[in-house]
Amino acid sequence: MAMPQDAIDMLTRLKYAGPLSAWTCSWAAMFVVCRMIFFRKYSADFSNRVVSIVHAVAAIYYSAVTFTRGWSGMFDNIGGANTEPQTLCMALSLSYFIYDLIYCAVVGEIESVFHHMFTIGGLASGVLNGRSGAELVACLFLMEVSNPSLHLRTLLIEMGLKNTTLSSLNNLVFALVFLLCRYGTWLGASGSCAARSRPRPRGERAHPSLRITRSIRALSFAPRRAPSLVK
Repeated sequence: MAMPQDAIDMLTRLKYAGPLSAWTCSWAAMFVVCRMIFFRKYSADFSNRVVSIVHAVAAIYYSAVTFTRGWSGMFDNIGGANTEPQTLCMALSLSYFIYDLIYCAVVGEIESVFHHMFTIGGLASGVLNGRSGAELVACLFLMEVSNPSLHLRTLLIEMGLKNTTLSSLNNLVFALVFLLCRYGTWLGASGSCAARSRPRPRGERAHPSLRITRSIRALSFAPRRAPSLVK
């Protein structure tokens, strides 16, 4: 007797269960290598942020690959069925957030634990349900695109390079990219979502309060750092 189509679809989505476990272990292994070999003289947070930068770059790349019509098509097919690149992108980032959730829980970063719980819920829902990949991947891109600069800021501070031109430039880049991507594009996408009357996935509901808090931090970087660039 032939299997129901729903069962076939679920088994297809579960094909990432194996790679997901391997990828999660790979993020953890990368942290151990950074901590024990490459960056032994720095803190554990330093090594974890290096891993976070690697993930951010990977997430930005794989997210951008799914935008088949370029930036104008970032929110195409909202609420529709996932494409294979979208599912791969979400599964890869899901493995990272599982790793980082464990790390944050161990070191007691409660705010990040709650943020990651919502993010994992949204990405897992997208992978298992096979829908809403377009908006989840777009939100993942907007969430990660400013993170390399964010984490690099902390790395430079720990390396004793806080009051340097490189640090000032990095802070300005972070503030500009953060505000442009998390507000400019988000506002446009919100209008698109409302016009199409699609329910928003859980992954998008977790961010408003965190977005406000982090935006205040982002805005505080630029006024402090801009003067040092012209001295």
